[in-house]
Amino acid sequence: MKKRKLPIMLGAFLLLCALFLATHKTVLPLFADFLYIQSPPQKTQLVVAATATYSRFRYALDLIKSGQGKNLLLLGDTRIKMPELDSTKLELARKEAIAEGINSLFVEHSTSTRHDAQLTRELMTAKGWTSVTVISDAYNMRRVKMVFEAVLGTSPIEIIYRSPPADKNPYRADQWWRSPGNFSYVISEWIKFPINKVLLSRGQG
Repeated sequence: MKKRKLPIMLGAFLLLCALFLATHKTVLPLFADFLYIQSPPQKTQLVVAATATYSRFRYALDLIKSGQGKNLLLLGDTRIKMPELDSTKLELARKEAIAEGINSLFVEHSTSTRHDAQLTRELMTAKGWTSVTVISDAYNMRRVKMVFEAVLGTSPIEIIYRSPPADKNPYRADQWWRSPGNFSYVISEWIKFPINKVLLSRGQG
């Protein structure tokens, strides 16, 4: 009986492999497309960017300088320094923003996406602002949207979600599995998304 099952199982496995090879260029891009959200560009009172990647910060800076935003909130973990520069990404971003003439600048220590959203809500409530552009990486945007909407709740704040242009933040839904960096990014987001969803439903996250 076991000898009969082995060829059947092997045949089924080979069939699945063949099916995957035949459809992977259609199926795999869907995993990246689900994560990607891009709102139409719109002028807002605040632009928010976590400084984990330089492309986010640079795009936020460009929006402010082009008049698409009035105020800039930079967020980052002040505990993590880059040894070669003896400084944090947040501090370097702050210095660059000041050097480029950004006057209305707010800088806050943050350790998570939820913390980012909470700090954004606190600042906007204190200032009476009602519109914000949130900058993040393409593959990160679905989770960012979920967290920000959970934290801001039913507030009248309008949220625009933008990721850097493709030349500064390469997004290729049809090739993400070919790049080690993009592969790990997409997989990690698919792991984090359901975990964050459960935690947010419990008032955590």
